[in-house]
This record gives sequence, C-alpha cells and structure tokens, in this order.
Amino acid sequence: MDLIKQPDQTINDYVISVVNNDETIFNELIKPIIDQAESLVVTDGTVKSAKKQHSEINKQIKQISDVRKQIKKDLLGQFNTYEKQVMSYEKQLKQANDHLQEQINYFAEQELESRREMVRGLVNQLASERDEPQEVFDRFVIDEKRYITKRQSKLELERKIVEDFGLIEQQLRNDELAYRLITQEADSLGLDPQPYINTYDGLLVKDVNSPINTMHNDLKRIEDEKKKHQEVLARFKAVSNKKAIDESTGETKNLLTTTLELTGTLDQLKALRQFIDNVGIQYKKIN
Repeated sequence: MDLIKQPDQTINDYVISVVNNDETIFNELIKPIIDQAESLVVTDGTVKSAKKQHSEINKQIKQISDVRKQIKKDLLGQFNTYEKQVMSYEKQLKQANDHLQEQINYFAEQELESRREMVRGLVNQLASERDEPQEVFDRFVIDEKRYITKRQSKLELERKIVEDFGLIEQQLRNDELAYRLITQEADSLGLDPQPYINTYDGLLVKDVNSPINTMHNDLKRIEDEKKKHQEVLARFKAVSNKKAIDESTGETKNLLTTTLELTGTLDQLKALRQFIDNVGIQYKKIN
C-alpha cells in the first residue's frame, strides 16, 4: 500500500483505495516513521543522523502533500465541469417552468377577475334591491380575501354582502352620532369642530373620545400660551403711545398701531380673533 498514486490508477480508484485502507496505510507507512522520530534522542553522537532523518521526513511530507493537492485540483476540475453542466440543465428547466407558471398565473388572474366582476354585479344588484343610500354603496369595499380568493356559492356571497351593508349602515349611524357629539363639545369650548371631525374620520378604530380628548388638550395648550403671552405683556408698562417698558428688566419695545379691513367667513374671523387673543394683541372695534 502506498500514498503515492500509481500510473495505472484512476483518480477515483486512488482516492477510494486511500480512504478504504486508512488504518493499514497509517500502521505500515506513517506510524513507523513517527515512532522512529519520537524514539530518537539527539546527542552529540546522533545529531548528524537526526538531521538526516528530519530532512527525509520533510521530503515525505512534501511528497504526499503535493499528491494531495494535485488530486484535489483534479477532482475539483471534474466537479466544476460536472456542476456547470448540471446547472445549465437546472437553468433551462427553470426557464421552461417559469414560462409555464406565467401562463398558469394569467389564467388564475382571469378567473379572479371574473369573480370580481360577479361580486361587483351582486353588490350593485343587492344595493338596488335594498335601496341602499349612495353613501353606503360608496363605502362598500370588495375585500379580496373575503370575497374573491376563496371559492364560495352565490348564496354565500349574497349573505356576506348584505352583512357588510348592515355593518356600514351601523357605522354611518355611529359616525353621525360622533359628529354631533364632537360639534357640541367644540361649540361649548369655542373651537372649530371640523378638524376634530377629520381626526375622527382618520381613526382606524372609531372612538369619539379620542378627538374630544384632543380638543381639551388643544384648549389647555391655547390657554397656557395665552397666559404666557399675557404674563409677558403684563410686565410691559406703556410710557407713551409709542413705547412700553419691561419693569422687571428695563427692556423697551415699540408699540405699533395699525388698522385692517378683514374679509372672511365667520369661522375664519373667529379663528383670527382667537389667535390675536392668544398672542396678547390689544384691539378695539371701530364703527
């Protein structure tokens, strides 16, 4: 048994021979060299032979290492050729299968679109038969998972459509009540209700308390800002019709007077007055 590939051996036969005879090769070729090296004690009298043995072991290591590297190179070369060829088969099969999948997807989408058209027809028909308000019809959404992707009978679809009509009608009633509550609360606080109605409409989970709480937080913020401005103004004492002085710091500021003619809706003018109050600007009505 040898660790060196013989001329008449194929690469596969050589590799299999080494793997199958691992214990024999070690015991007959490797272990004796190891035992001899480990048993040698280097002295003045043996140092020359020790150097020679060390050199021989290096040569043997290089010899079997060179064979190992060459075998690896040859095997990898064969594998790379094999891999390249097989990957080309895989690529061609995938291309053919992808083309097939495209056609399958096309017909699947055609079937889904046919179902969508059928459901749209049922929605229109049932809305007409039930005399549903336009607002209910406008809010109706054909959910793909609920109506389209799952095969179901016409009767089951009609049941779901009527059920969703009912949910929309209930939500519209809830919204109407919420709008009324928001408007009443805003009016009582002197605020414009529309921004808070818009906030309510934008909620995923409808909760009238959310915009009302925001309303009170906004009012508190406005009052805090107004108080802050008033505190600043309170420190200033007019020393003439053109100047005021901060009695705590001695800072002086110019007082300016201007006359404006404003045009706007009642809500806009209310909002402007609220802003003027918040920043502490003094004003009076001119007849």
